[in-house]
Amino acid sequence: MTEQMGYRNVDRVYALASQGKFSKTDENGKQTLDLLALSMMTYMASKVIDKEDVNAVVYQDRAYWCYWEGWDKMIEGMGMVIDSKEHDLDTAAETTMARTRTARNRLSRGAKFLQEQGCIKQLKAPIPLAGKNAIWLLLLGNERENREAERIARLYFNLPPMKA
Repeated sequence: MTEQMGYRNVDRVYALASQGKFSKTDENGKQTLDLLALSMMTYMASKVIDKEDVNAVVYQDRAYWCYWEGWDKMIEGMGMVIDSKEHDLDTAAETTMARTRTARNRLSRGAKFLQEQGCIKQLKAPIPLAGKNAIWLLLLGNERENREAERIARLYFNLPPMKA
């Protein structure tokens, strides 16, 4: 994944936002925007290959709309955990670890919400002990485009074919 990818994808995320995909009902029964979900989608979309990237998609047969960098990279990239300024190194390390756990939990809950909203699909589960991140397909297109993106991703990542 490179820093130049994703600008078209971010436009697609905002199209999903305008459809209410990141809306949830708050405790007062009002519709509200889930800012974490929007931030997660925007972050992932900015990191994945654009469908329109002819060089990557056509000439290199690479999967597009797939995020595999993992939660820790997202935590860092979104600035969710800032190193503790504690003077005691042990306390600082404990504080940072606790904040990281909290951030991972928040992202996991956010991913669950995004799955329920039909915005992402987990193609491959993570294997934490092996240091393997999950592979997420961002569902940034219409039904046909998303099916094609999944088909290509499954081929690229050597995953079982889609169920009919």
